[in-house]
Amino acid sequence: MQGLSKRLLTSTGLIVVAAFAVRVAYLCYSMRHFQQPSIRDDLQFGAELGSIAASIASGHGFASPMRLVPSGPTALFAPIYPYLLAAVFKLFGTFSYTSSLVIRTIECAFSAFTCWPIYVIGKKSFGRTVGTAAAWTWVFLPGAIYFAVDWVWDSSLVALWMALLVAATLELRGSERTDW
Repeated sequence: MQGLSKRLLTSTGLIVVAAFAVRVAYLCYSMRHFQQPSIRDDLQFGAELGSIAASIASGHGFASPMRLVPSGPTALFAPIYPYLLAAVFKLFGTFSYTSSLVIRTIECAFSAFTCWPIYVIGKKSFGRTVGTAAAWTWVFLPGAIYFAVDWVWDSSLVALWMALLVAATLELRGSERTDW
């Protein structure tokens, strides 16, 4: 019985699911208590980021970071995240409540999946115990929960990619392989 509970607590799958559950629980609480049912301003969607996504979704291209002033093409952000938001806007409505829920749920997933490379980094650097502790710390880290739910910005995606990059770099450490 003790071996089973130890395997469960060190399972990265369970850690990721727990992180996602914690973030979605906070999302439900946050959407119920702090936000209006109809969201019509771009501040709830990352301000300039949401404006660029709305421009893409409306067919005007990667442009107009200032929503009220059509300013033409922009290079304010890298294109991946605004296009993700634009896809959500196309499917669920621009600046709609449903879009807000979907985008924030995607943010929660990005933040939750960050537990996996954090576990790998800790395990490769200091051992399995540290990897597990680091991953469980990320599950309940207030900043990781808050920014995934309350900020519609690319910070959760960037954290995931940076952690994946560091984990991949540690996988290469000591490797004799030179081909890809």
